[in-house]
Amino acid sequence: GGAPRGPLGEAGARAAGGSAAASPAWCLVFWHPARGGAGRVQALQVEAPPRARRSGGRRTRCSRPATMEVRVKSAKGFADDSIVSVRAGSLRRQGPLHKDKAMEFNMSRNEANPFKVQIFSPVASQRITLVPKTETYDVVFDSDGAGEKRLELSVTERTASPKAVGGSVLQAREDRRKKVANETQDYIEDHQLVPFIQNIMQSVLAEKPADPYAYIEANLRAARGASRGPPPALLSPTSRSAALEGRTPKPKSGPKALFVPTPGKTFAGAAHVVLDPQGAVVSHEPLAVDHVMPPQSEVRRLRVAHLRDKYEAKEMETPLKQVTASLIAKNSWTLQSLTKSSGKVFFQTLTAGPRRMLHFDPKETAAAIVTCGGLCPGLNSVIREIVMMLHMYGVNRIFGIKGGYKGVMSPENWLDLTPHLVQDIHSQGGTILVSDRGNPPHSEMAKVLRDQNVRQYFVIGGDGTLKGAGQTYDAMCDIGWECAVVGVPKTIDNDIAVIDTTFGFDTACTEAKKAIDSAYVEAQCNANCIGLVKLMGRHAGFITMHASLASRNVDICLIPEMDISLDKVLEHTLHLMQTKGHAVIVVAEGCGDTMIMSSGETDAGGNKLLADVGPWLKDKIAAKFKEVKLPLTIKYIDPTYMIRAVPPNSYDRVYCSVLAQNSVHAAMAGYTGVTAGRIEQRYVFLPIEALVKSKSKRVDVRGRWFQ
Repeated sequence: GGAPRGPLGEAGARAAGGSAAASPAWCLVFWHPARGGAGRVQALQVEAPPRARRSGGRRTRCSRPATMEVRVKSAKGFADDSIVSVRAGSLRRQGPLHKDKAMEFNMSRNEANPFKVQIFSPVASQRITLVPKTETYDVVFDSDGAGEKRLELSVTERTASPKAVGGSVLQAREDRRKKVANETQDYIEDHQLVPFIQNIMQSVLAEKPADPYAYIEANLRAARGASRGPPPALLSPTSRSAALEGRTPKPKSGPKALFVPTPGKTFAGAAHVVLDPQGAVVSHEPLAVDHVMPPQSEVRRLRVAHLRDKYEAKEMETPLKQVTASLIAKNSWTLQSLTKSSGKVFFQTLTAGPRRMLHFDPKETAAAIVTCGGLCPGLNSVIREIVMMLHMYGVNRIFGIKGGYKGVMSPENWLDLTPHLVQDIHSQGGTILVSDRGNPPHSEMAKVLRDQNVRQYFVIGGDGTLKGAGQTYDAMCDIGWECAVVGVPKTIDNDIAVIDTTFGFDTACTEAKKAIDSAYVEAQCNANCIGLVKLMGRHAGFITMHASLASRNVDICLIPEMDISLDKVLEHTLHLMQTKGHAVIVVAEGCGDTMIMSSGETDAGGNKLLADVGPWLKDKIAAKFKEVKLPLTIKYIDPTYMIRAVPPNSYDRVYCSVLAQNSVHAAMAGYTGVTAGRIEQRYVFLPIEALVKSKSKRVDVRGRWFQ
């Protein structure tokens, strides 16, 4: 289309006028200036390119990949390996020309316009216009018209279809981008580049060299000698010169950077370094197991189940990358602090936190939350933070199951939890979901959750509740329902194994101390008075022990782990009243199964019904003083339900928030049969089985806390 570009030579042809809209085809013209003779022109008709799509009145252009293949059909009068150059706009590609091998030039084109290409050969140059479809063009170069120097080329353009570009090609690009990003992250972690760069900055800031660039360059050159393992830290100028001369540098006075790897020797693996009080290196050798672990000890890695183990693997980027940079690598493990205690087991657990890749699409996910067992400070805080974090991911369907496991069977009573609904519930005690005891058949619960399209199931409860959650997950697997089951460990007694503490325990101890303080005031301010307090603790005396330690005014503390002699308790009580004139006694409710023979009956949750040890002990003490004819007043306080029905304190609110958020991170990443917890102040993911199959935690009456 358009005006002709000058004389056309022997062929006498002219380029057709008009536009693409007026003509169903394009006129393709090859030309070159004549060299010693007339020029040669070849014209052919090809289909017109598709018209550009319009969107909102503007032309939209779609960049499409294209490969141009140039092959020699016949050649005469020029040497092999001659250079052929192809130019398209500002891009130029060139390569040697062979008779038996085609050349490929990869370029991109725009489907709205023809692909204009100029070919330069040892004989002459020609311009061609390629349409966006697979087409072959014959290009002939003839310098003198007599055929002494003649080159005939076959030019083919291969362009992906718009549908392929919009689908598979773009998907392939995205897959390649993700692969490169993951490989880059793995490379950074494998070579420990982050701590290495941090060490570089720490060393530079500690030494403050005049030329930091030369300082870094010299130390990197020294670090290059290590064959494997993480690179060493930067050497100071004194250490660097000493290392180059083969002598031991003198220790430099002044404070040392204790967390910067020691300069000097490097090993293929980790190193064991001993420092003196001034920070100077005493010994430096490869790390051995006996440096950090005693004989007969073990490191046990607790693997967590993932939905990809049973179902199709899925990966999509987390939306949280826009709000946080603290994304956890998929194989990030946390090890307990190693001690020299003989025969101890150390756990290696999965580090908790948000992952870069998710298993669930938040927009297509529904979640459900249930609370079971007794009340505990912080239940509403956990519910609130689960809802808030799910909403941050983009999950909009969140159900609150009322009435514990029994409520699972009544979806018509479920609540629709929204950020607005749970905004202020963390300031309330108890749970808005109404806790209850008792377990319907887990197979039936799994079917109800499937019918409600629940893909994430959050269970808040103690070891019995968590055991039921594991059974529900097994039932889901039996019916082929893909659902992440995540537990949040809860018990006011703090007797769940492995983890440091359970949420609400700190608040319970704070409230229990208030009751003890009241008993102390009563005992001091009344003649011949004993303040007697009964606290919660069915099988473990952690609340009683910690509250007594916090109060500092308790004379006798009785917990279920003790082998208690009632006669000795009464004799010591008599001695206290004769010497001090008052006393404070605290007893845990679990002593109703050790000091008294219980009936053996159980409640709806399967827990043994305990005898009420508080009034029983009060009567025994009163009888003893009546026997010896001494005056006595006993002020009995039972705050059992007061300490568990209050809102959480500041510490527990933060703790509940972190546990709840990590539970959501675990579910979104596709982990299942998992619980979020804290071990030695590090937040981790644990398999539920590791908690329910471990022996419940008890107070060590020979340990430091009890002593």
